[in-house]
Amino acid sequence: MALDGKCTNGTTQENGRSPDLLSLYSVDKKMTIAKEMCDAKSNEITAAPKLLDKVELDGCLITADAIFCQTAILEKIISKNCDFLVEVKANQKNLRWSMEDRLKTVACNDFYVSEPELSHGRIETRQCRTFNGAAVVVDTNKWGNNLIVIELETTNIDKATKKETCEKRIYISNKWYSAQEFDTLIRKHWGIETNHWHLDYNMKQDDIKRKSSNAARNLDTIQRLVLNMFSVWSHCRKKLADRNLGVAELLRRCKNNFSFLKQILTQK
Repeated sequence: MALDGKCTNGTTQENGRSPDLLSLYSVDKKMTIAKEMCDAKSNEITAAPKLLDKVELDGCLITADAIFCQTAILEKIISKNCDFLVEVKANQKNLRWSMEDRLKTVACNDFYVSEPELSHGRIETRQCRTFNGAAVVVDTNKWGNNLIVIELETTNIDKATKKETCEKRIYISNKWYSAQEFDTLIRKHWGIETNHWHLDYNMKQDDIKRKSSNAARNLDTIQRLVLNMFSVWSHCRKKLADRNLGVAELLRRCKNNFSFLKQILTQK
């Protein structure tokens, strides 16, 4: 389950800000499970516990960005009988900087290097290392001593210019996986970003102007229901060609073929 927020740019509140909408997304099923609109004077951090209270998540792994690296949110996830995999950035300065220093000298528990992969004109290689948090985390009174620390180093070589760039990211989790499994789980989190891209690019969410937060929430609900129905339909298809149809093609077929639209709406 991926946890992430999305700014609804088509709506402007009285304070001049666009409301944020937080959602839980099943990466494997490609479906939005639940969502929570942030209040005008609130943010995603305060909305996250409300969203987690809406659903039963026993046994799930919740992946999230660095904004949700808060002890209260992590404790809430554990209280729901779930595990977490959360990125750590400069919003938790002491945690991030202390881990960066110690990771240079501590031996890793597991190590994985991916095969070079060509995508979007870049050749990408990923190196994932796992560490025992007791040897890396300094403030164990706040974060505990049962964490697993994951260091992911990504190297990209631009195929056209041959320019090489390197990025290191650090994550924490409360459950042990192999380095290869952590690498896969981190990549899967980007499924929720793909869902947001479909909302903006294929569903034109940000281009539709709305006058209130309620209108933005209602429109988002309808559009996510459409994407959920497309996902259910694709998973039920036996033909590989049908299962590989993209959102844009499914929208086009629904628009031009009433029988196909009826099939989508009446599926079991």
